[in-house]
Amino acid sequence: MKQDGAQPTGLPDRIYLLSQAIRPAEVRQILVNTALTDGWMPLVINMNISIFVGMTALTAGFGATQSLTFLVIHLSATTAAMIVYLLLQLRRQMGRELSLDATERGLCFNDILVMCGWGLGLALFFIPQDDDRSLMLVLLMAVAGISSAALNAKTLPTLLFGRITLFGPAMFFVAWTQPILWPLLIATLMVGAAMSVGIGYAVHIQLLNEANLVLRMRDTNALLVQQSKTLERSAKQERQAQEQLLEEAQLRERFLHAINHDLSQPLSGLGMCLYTLDQSAGMPPDTRGPLNAARKCLQTAKSLIRDVTDVAQRKGERPLPKIEDIPLGPLFERIVDELNPVAEQKGLALRYVATSQAVKADVNMLRRVLRNLAFNAIDYTDSGKVLLGAKKRGETTGIIVADTGRGIPKDKHDSVFDAYFRNTAENDQDRSHVGLGLAIVRDLTQAMGGEAVLKSAPEHGSLFEIRLRRSEPTKAKQFPRKARGHVLLAEDQPGLREHLSLMLRQLGYQVTAPTTEAGLRKLTDMTLTGYDRLLLDVSLLPDLTALDILRAAGKDIYGRTLVISEYADAGVRAHLSAIGVTFAQKPISRDRLATWLNTSPA
Repeated sequence: MKQDGAQPTGLPDRIYLLSQAIRPAEVRQILVNTALTDGWMPLVINMNISIFVGMTALTAGFGATQSLTFLVIHLSATTAAMIVYLLLQLRRQMGRELSLDATERGLCFNDILVMCGWGLGLALFFIPQDDDRSLMLVLLMAVAGISSAALNAKTLPTLLFGRITLFGPAMFFVAWTQPILWPLLIATLMVGAAMSVGIGYAVHIQLLNEANLVLRMRDTNALLVQQSKTLERSAKQERQAQEQLLEEAQLRERFLHAINHDLSQPLSGLGMCLYTLDQSAGMPPDTRGPLNAARKCLQTAKSLIRDVTDVAQRKGERPLPKIEDIPLGPLFERIVDELNPVAEQKGLALRYVATSQAVKADVNMLRRVLRNLAFNAIDYTDSGKVLLGAKKRGETTGIIVADTGRGIPKDKHDSVFDAYFRNTAENDQDRSHVGLGLAIVRDLTQAMGGEAVLKSAPEHGSLFEIRLRRSEPTKAKQFPRKARGHVLLAEDQPGLREHLSLMLRQLGYQVTAPTTEAGLRKLTDMTLTGYDRLLLDVSLLPDLTALDILRAAGKDIYGRTLVISEYADAGVRAHLSAIGVTFAQKPISRDRLATWLNTSPA
């Protein structure tokens, strides 16, 4: 046995290493199985050659008795070998396969039988006085040995024992019967034997390489199958995990939308009550302090709700932005209308510069970015104003939110967009922000392919700029001013209801907009066919939606209805589309509203 790391020193060592390269027992098994599977081929070839040699001898002047005897002996030997081969195959098919050693001995026995048939031919056709025929017979035997070696080289025992059976007795017979020519004849037989074994050995090397290759292919295939199964399991687990995450994200988003809506409603109502009390002329002076404290608590509650929602959404995966051309003018108007009451409570002026510019962005993400920036500016500005505007910068448009607040020190500019950063001074302990507003601004801006920039200095205010790809501004449309019809508006948020009512009147429409819960509930009992158009919010009351009103009104009104929502899911949109009702995302711009009004009802 060779030591580890030893190098092969010759051909036998090389053959040994080839046969032992992977697993010696399996290499041997492959060679024996191949010999057993292909064993009929050498036997059939040998039978055909023996018949050819016998018939040639008969026609060449050899004795008929000798030729027929050769054929009988050789065909008998070949037939016996075939019977042994068939028995081996039969046992294998019946599941009673012999051991590896027994099968190899059976193959050796077959080859020995055939080689004996060839060896007896030399004795039958040999004539001591005919030197030419003696040499021809010896050469024929050498050729037979060489050709049979190539066919029986799958196992070394078969190769070696077959050559010994063929050439050993022949050498003894020639040396005994032909003393004059025996050196030449024996030399010829020895050369034939050497060539036979050498050629068989070369074929055996090739067969060993093929056996090793088969094993490697089996191992590779098994590894590939195992890796494929592993990848399939991993892919299945990944799909299941993604489906679970998607389901959880959808559930979380629905919950957040519901909780935002349900909490914002009573807080908005409370804010309106506090505002009414504050504007009341008969308000006792000693109640101003508690009233202001209540307003601050209300603002803190709204801020905490928004921040908690931000935290929850940051933990989930954000959807990919839906990039489209967004006109900035209507969006500025929407933000200012929404936050103007908050600014007025602090004595601030919230304004925007009218613009016709447009950017490529996701409308929901951009609205949230501007709302966060504007609310942040209002919160950290004690006096002065907050301004929204837009400025061209090459291929981008800079959306600017500037304030006259305290400003941010330069050493904090790098961390201002980090999560939980708070620019809070000692006299700001009443501010209860989590500090995620600007982090969300950065994340959403980057998701839309933009950049958030800060310019600020202490006591000189702050300027936040959102740079997004510019799109071509839409052409301004001329809207009719005369009365064109009657619109029923159902919107539960007072500020937005007033804003939509104003836009509808500016577009020349008469507006009916219920302002109480009872008024909204009556819509399900009324005949609405007298209205030219219906503009409905999806969620009106905890137990009343736009779908309830539509079901009560009947199909005739569907084609004249526009349903709006900020958070309507895909299922609601699909249902509205299926029944022929138009849907629009909040905030709806004046252009979008005018387009719907100018479209003929279905």
